[in-house]
Amino acid sequence: MLAGRSILVTGAGRGLGAEIARGLAGHGARLVLADIAEDEGRAAAEALGATFAPVDLADPDSIAALAATVGEATGGRLHGLVNNGAIATGIGGIPFEEIEIESWDRVQRVNVRGTW
Repeated sequence: MLAGRSILVTGAGRGLGAEIARGLAGHGARLVLADIAEDEGRAAAEALGATFAPVDLADPDSIAALAATVGEATGGRLHGLVNNGAIATGIGGIPFEEIEIESWDRVQRVNVRGTW
């Protein structure tokens, strides 16, 4: 179904992103996996025969570097994107008024701005 299609998966080093990547690979997709957790991301990519690119979705320069890597790995033909990269560390289960502003700002940079 996805044979020969190039797909980028962010947040692919573990959890949901890694499972999505496994599913896509099982359908024949050529993958570029990206994650801020480099060791986990590289291991996931190696296991699937995919390309790995480190990325910090809060950093526009890091996103630009990811775009360059994706372009090189796919010959400029990206067919799909799974915007899975996100953070909840330090805020899950905490009442809103107890979340530190620095944590809130980082979540917004990654989870909101980082998706585009």
